[in-house]
Amino acid sequence: MNSLDQTAILIFSRYANEEANEKKYYKNVGKKQGVEIAGQLIDYTLTQAQNSGLPVYTCYSDKQIGSTFGERLANCIEVVFAHNHSNIIITGSDSPTITTNIINRTAATLNQQKAVLAPSKDGGVYLIGLTKQAYQRKQFIDLPWLTGDVFNALTNYLLLLNITSYNETQGEDIDNISCLYQWLAIDTTHLLSAIYKFILANCNKIAKESLISVLIEDAVLLKTLLRGPPQIAS
Repeated sequence: MNSLDQTAILIFSRYANEEANEKKYYKNVGKKQGVEIAGQLIDYTLTQAQNSGLPVYTCYSDKQIGSTFGERLANCIEVVFAHNHSNIIITGSDSPTITTNIINRTAATLNQQKAVLAPSKDGGVYLIGLTKQAYQRKQFIDLPWLTGDVFNALTNYLLLLNITSYNETQGEDIDNISCLYQWLAIDTTHLLSAIYKFILANCNKIAKESLISVLIEDAVLLKTLLRGPPQIAS
């Protein structure tokens, strides 16, 4: 095995129809457009990974074994390590921040350090790079996956192993339709921007009405969260 093959990429993902349903795209933009939104991001992630020249493994929902997210992810990681790779780069399929450059930079960093974390703005991570020495099954499974504390928990997990992680560029996760709109307003030059704008422009009337309602509700919630604390009268 050559040095390039020491690091492999694991894309841990649902299928597009499952992703669209989980993130309520069906409800917000309609079934067809929802699947297109999810599918485009899955395809984009796969392309960025393949362009790196590294071995790429996909673990979709029908190959994920375990009763919890942590167990399913750990089992997929161990399948990759069983193919004699020393390092692994793990990503989902819901972050437009992923690029071939970030993947290759992570692979290079793993030749010098044992871990790389790429934090997302919601407190999670959009990429994890680990050497075999930085992977401990039980502790890894027990991390608070699918919460806003994943990045901090991973950092602490590594510190308990006496490992200091290298932190990559902070990025975005598209967790719902509001996140998608917020990202589109910021990143207008991304490869997916024009595609997503076209998909959203072609939502049917009912879907558009539902979408407007969701965006209004989220805007009200955001305004509430940003409001200062009540003042105590002196």
